[in-house]
Amino acid sequence: MKTKALLVAAMMLCGVSVANAQYVAGYGGKHNSVKADFNCGWFISKFEDRYGDSHRGIFGTGFSVSYEHVFKPGVGFGLNYIMENGNEDDIKTQFIGPSAVYAGSFGSWTFSYSVGLGLGKINYDSYRMGHYDDNGFGYYAQVEAQKRFSDHFGIAAGIRVLDITTSVSDDGDMTGTGSFRFTIGPRFYF
Repeated sequence: MKTKALLVAAMMLCGVSVANAQYVAGYGGKHNSVKADFNCGWFISKFEDRYGDSHRGIFGTGFSVSYEHVFKPGVGFGLNYIMENGNEDDIKTQFIGPSAVYAGSFGSWTFSYSVGLGLGKINYDSYRMGHYDDNGFGYYAQVEAQKRFSDHFGIAAGIRVLDITTSVSDDGDMTGTGSFRFTIGPRFYF
């Protein structure tokens, strides 16, 4: 839990410094973008399924699709869909929701930070336990660097933390999962 909190705090500090620097300079990047990312990484929190089995450090892959609009001062909004798979025990998480975006443009480079809140879902398949779904609340934070190659195309790489909480017990314990992912993918600007 401390590792996840430190990662989110570091990402927030990076995002705030980029947003403040860009507010003075004015945002010079493209205002609308569609993002498609491939991601790989790990489920970093302990995932405890409803049968009491614990899972941690499961490697997986996934993808995400987002739309972002950034206004002139470098502040904007986004709409996001994120899907992540675990390669062990067929764990799949999904997130959909809006986000706040802070971006800074320096020539053909754009650095951005986004945080989002929305709905989360965890699917779990196992030969021993069958299939079940848990729905809940999710949030994410992402830092990325984009390189524009033309007025309408670029590529980006970043780091994302996603957390989905599906239930809270009477004694305050939360059930859900968190992940740490590296992302890469094309950007389409208009």
